[in-house]
Amino acid sequence: MNTSFRYLLVTHIPFSRNAQGVPVVDGLWARDLMGLSQAMGPIRVVAPDTTALGATSTWGPNAEELPASSGVTFRGFPPMRSARSFAARIAIRHILREEIQNADLVHTSNLFEPYTCLSYAHDFAVKLGKKTLFVIAEDFHDMLAWEWVRPSRGIQRWRRERTLNNLDARARKSAGSASLTLLHTPAAVERFRLSARRSLMIRQPGHEEWQVISASALITRIDSLSTERPLQLITACRHASLKGLDLLIRAVGLLKERNVRVELTLYGSGPETDSLRRLATSLGD
Repeated sequence: MNTSFRYLLVTHIPFSRNAQGVPVVDGLWARDLMGLSQAMGPIRVVAPDTTALGATSTWGPNAEELPASSGVTFRGFPPMRSARSFAARIAIRHILREEIQNADLVHTSNLFEPYTCLSYAHDFAVKLGKKTLFVIAEDFHDMLAWEWVRPSRGIQRWRRERTLNNLDARARKSAGSASLTLLHTPAAVERFRLSARRSLMIRQPGHEEWQVISASALITRIDSLSTERPLQLITACRHASLKGLDLLIRAVGLLKERNVRVELTLYGSGPETDSLRRLATSLGD
């Protein structure tokens, strides 16, 4: 480990502290941070401290503690309920200035409401001549367009479209001035590669076309099924509208109507879990 290199990661992903003061984060995020620490040395994370708000929200089934021995230390800032929380913004900017001045490399990523003010971290680091790493995580623009803008109507939709356009422009600005930009998916490459000064694509083998069963192979598999053994479908993901799980459940319903025996198991949880259960029940699945 390089203990002299000061790596600062600024993020909107929250943490809390247990009764002993040890940081607690989402379990998947904890593994990402520990992997980064093993590769780069000690990591300093600046993020919303939600200790006073209660339990830590997680994407997966668990949260994990990250003691100082993990190589990851945290400095919290006040959580924001609105982008107009001016007192919190002032406090956040003060904390960011202190941490960035002591850093060798400042790592930021594309932003989400209400933490758009964290873009200050990248701009201040560039101003000071620090090395900067900017990560465009997944297809955040398409995700927000689908599950945040699309369901809205009227003036709310206009406001959300304007906000999304601002987030997109902010990502392009950071990509254009970062020492290195990491583009997390093919969708991010297509959208932002011309804006980035220097960029690399992070390959995700799990998303490669060759790893997905072909239509002909699927038909052969269905034809080979005995009447006692239905086709088994399994998903493991966050239950959010972007994932299209409602479409998958409806597809199973259509197959049932055609007397094609299919069993679908959805692993995970999320904001759509209850509505997905109701949909499956209404279709008799």
